[in-house]
Amino acid sequence: MEHTNFEIGTEFLTGTGQAWRCTDVGTRTIVAIEIHCPDQLDRDPCWFVGPPYSVQEGLMSRSKRKTPIFGIATARSEKEDKKIWHSRMRSQVRTDMTSVPLSQLESYIAPVESDVGNVWSMAKDGKRYFRRDRQLEIATEQARHGTTDRERESLKIRWLRKLRSK
Repeated sequence: MEHTNFEIGTEFLTGTGQAWRCTDVGTRTIVAIEIHCPDQLDRDPCWFVGPPYSVQEGLMSRSKRKTPIFGIATARSEKEDKKIWHSRMRSQVRTDMTSVPLSQLESYIAPVESDVGNVWSMAKDGKRYFRRDRQLEIATEQARHGTTDRERESLKIRWLRKLRSK
């Protein structure tokens, strides 16, 4: 579903088959409650009537990439690299702050990014635009492994979703 299709009260299924009811629509996010959940079978149906709701609301953001730009690497994330970088930065600032006399604290200049790390040594090495027609080529190529037309179409759709997801 597109973001514009959502309005309060709309019920929808996620890719994993979970049923949700939209409770609020933001500019970039959807707030919803999960309905028909196995662990909620013993709950009173009035818990799902609101607002306010007696069940926890979940926040959902878009899961489709607006621009097909990807990191060049085998790594899925730079999370660990960023943790290390931020730790080094905080350590450097802490060390500098303890060595600078209190009278000269106003003239202190914080370290720059290149003082504590190098972006080129991180897991992702830059970014690259991934054209939509090339994504379609790859999905079609992978769909050839299907045995029936229906299976090939399903594989193609699955590959396109995979390539276009975050």
